[in-house]
Amino acid sequence: MMRDVCLTAAAVILDHRVRPADVARRCGMSEREIVKFLRDAMDGDTRLGWDDARALHKAAMELAGLRAVTARPHSAGRLPTIERATRKAADPAWRERRIRELETRR
Repeated sequence: MMRDVCLTAAAVILDHRVRPADVARRCGMSEREIVKFLRDAMDGDTRLGWDDARALHKAAMELAGLRAVTARPHSAGRLPTIERATRKAADPAWRERRIRELETRR
């Protein structure tokens, strides 16, 4: 379930072009940590604690204008926009291009 929360947050940030700086400000993390999280989450590595992952998920969803699902994060995959974001984020070339855009925009 933790992996689902992290993947959903990362996919929403990448697909909806949510700025890492905005997410970082809401979560109390640095922008660099957010970009590192994006790269790690898409590779299947989730080193965040549960509270940090939930805060990141909630911030990403709110900034993207989507409903944050905090009680049952795995149910977020049923929303069409999140499914689309997750499918797009599964493409390694698209994902790398978006992460590089975010890194250069900093």
